[in-house]
Amino acid sequence: IGEFEVIQHNSFLSWHVTFSENLNKSLQTEYCLLRVLVI
Repeated sequence: IGEFEVIQHNSFLSWHVTFSENLNKSLQTEYCLLRVLVI
C-alpha cells in the first residue's frame, strides 16, 4: 500500500465514522419525536 492510498483510506474511515454518528443522532431524534407523537 502506498502512502497516498493510506491517506485516502484514513480519510474515508473518518468520513464513515462521522456519517455513522450523524445518522445515529438523527435516528434517535426521529425516534424521540415519534414517541412524543404516539403518547
